[in-house]
Amino acid sequence: AVVDALTAAGAPAPAAGSAADSVFAGLAVAAQLPDGATAAVQQSFLDGVTAGSWVAAAASAAGALVVLALLPAQHRAPEPAAEPVAAG
Repeated sequence: AVVDALTAAGAPAPAAGSAADSVFAGLAVAAQLPDGATAAVQQSFLDGVTAGSWVAAAASAAGALVVLALLPAQHRAPEPAAEPVAAG
């Protein structure tokens, strides 16, 4: 999405390709283009982070369900009541 946004804004293909490597590279290329390019780069990277976060959340939820299904329940044995101490 970063490459598409930058090439649509007028960046050369090699510069747009290298801009996809990091946010800072994308912003450096976008700084040399019209104003809308910076917003497009920021939105593209934000979309990628959002998608990655959803994938991580789904993987965590799936892992929790697997653990819940497969982990045996451990019941604690009741502790014996203490005997009263005789006064005397």
